Formats: sequence, C-alpha cells, structure tokens
Amino acid sequence: MLLGSLPATTAGTVSKRADHGWDYAIASNYYSWEYGHESSVSVCDKEPDNSYVWGYFTTFDGEKISLRNDYWASNCASRSLRGSGKQIRSFYVCEDGDGCSATVYLDRASD
Repeated sequence: MLLGSLPATTAGTVSKRADHGWDYAIASNYYSWEYGHESSVSVCDKEPDNSYVWGYFTTFDGEKISLRNDYWASNCASRSLRGSGKQIRSFYVCEDGDGCSATVYLDRASD
C-alpha cells in the first residue's frame, strides 16, 4: 500500500474510546495554538438500568480525574483540561455494580 493512499488525519490530535456494554468514555489529547497541550474527557450512560457510570482518567503526570454520568442521561458528562498542559495517559469506564472496561492508553498529542 502506498503512503499517499492513507486517509488524512488531523495533526496533533489523539482520541480513543473505552466501551462497557452500551456505556463508554472518550479521552482526547490535542494541541491548541492558544493554550498549548490540552485534553477533553467524557463519560456516557446509555443503558436504562438506573446505574451510575463513571470514567476514571489518569494524566501523564499522575493526576487522577473521575467523572460521573447519571442514569441514562441524554447528554454525556464532559470536562476539558484547557490551558493546563496536561494530557490523558490512560482511562477506563465502570458501571456501578457491573464491572469496568479494559484500560485504554493514549499517546501524547504532538505540537
């Protein structure tokens, strides 16, 4: 396969998703000219089972961040780490009483 036939990607953005049943968490590392290295995280509860869904995120410098989405919410809970220079290294999603996904690892976004 020729390199020229590969699809174009947005430079400086790395994004992955962790799935647990219908529920999921997403983490994105990116570079912004205004703020430098940034991240955004979200967690989504998509099962009508009256259980909370949690996303657990760890930055490259070891900071732990948790984010909860309530009971089959129509919108995902999200948070941006704007201007912090922090990027997400690993994350997973859990549902109360129903276990967790595998841990997903992210690379740093480039400038």
